[in-house]
Amino acid sequence: MDAFLDSLASPSGFEMKRTKPLKPATVQQYRYNATVLVSALVHTGTPISALARLSDVVSPANVDRTLQFLRDRAGGVITPQMFQLALRVRVIARWCNMSANDLARLDLIFYSVRDQREYRRGMTAKNRALLDKLDDQRFADRVQLLPAILLERATKNPNKRGAAALARTAMAIELLLVCSVRRANLVGLELGRSIRKIGHGSDAFWIIEHDASEVKNEEDQRFPLLEPTAAMLEIYLKDWRPRLCPDPNPWLFPSADGSCIDPRTMAHAIGAQSKRELGIVITPHQFRHISAELYLQDNPEGIFTVSQHLGHRDVNTTRYYYARPKQRQASQHYQEHILRSRETARIRIKRSKRGDAAQDFIGPVDVV
Repeated sequence: MDAFLDSLASPSGFEMKRTKPLKPATVQQYRYNATVLVSALVHTGTPISALARLSDVVSPANVDRTLQFLRDRAGGVITPQMFQLALRVRVIARWCNMSANDLARLDLIFYSVRDQREYRRGMTAKNRALLDKLDDQRFADRVQLLPAILLERATKNPNKRGAAALARTAMAIELLLVCSVRRANLVGLELGRSIRKIGHGSDAFWIIEHDASEVKNEEDQRFPLLEPTAAMLEIYLKDWRPRLCPDPNPWLFPSADGSCIDPRTMAHAIGAQSKRELGIVITPHQFRHISAELYLQDNPEGIFTVSQHLGHRDVNTTRYYYARPKQRQASQHYQEHILRSRETARIRIKRSKRGDAAQDFIGPVDVV
């Protein structure tokens, strides 16, 4: 397993078709996939001694047995995890130099899983339900003001334990709303590198910047911070960040020991504060959805702008996830136009009737 994972992280262009290394998180997903396979096989009664090699684990018979076990456990449903397993066992099998016949059988298993799954691209029901809450204007307003609300709470009791951590959460949510960065890029922001100030004096401004190798979809990102966000950042850097960790460190969001804050710690803090203020737990990635939805509520035709802002390579990816709110808001604008047009027509009819009545009162006019 370690040798296989090393080949994913540092592939050889002569040994494998893939020449670009996978990201560490993806490599660990492969390890987890293999663990699921072994665990499922043991549950089905396969002796652990029969799984001595990686090629044993991904043999067509064992993969088929695993997928049947997982499908039965899921109530007969083909889950995303099963689809991912069926996809990735083929990569493992090729690395294991399995026979052409076995590879063909694994291909057939994958095609079967692919054809049986209920394919739906787009948001989960949970995320759609969250975005529906933005139709409540009060909820939408409080979401947008959440960073200011949290920072104000911290400022009112600056010496209270946890005040600096609260200010850190406020700053994080502000960047999630205005820049829509992913959690990994958020917690990894480094002063002077991925977040820095450019220029001098009154012309200086802050930017967040990631090159393609640091971003999930491998697209360069650059976000200039507008004045209100930059002002909040300056306050955070001056008053709160030194209290989180007095020792020198490069991180915008440091832990007490000077290391970068753990992504799970950040996610927990954001979820806890959103629950307290809004009554619902919101994850860092859901703020990415929220920021796009808020823009589309006012600009239902702005799907291309959202696509560029989020860094999607293909605008169709944005449509898959955000077409529903675009349609809903576009429909609202359309109906408002019809109603305005109808009212204008009613006024014209009234004026026309008054003109006809006046003509009847005056009588016919002789033409000379």
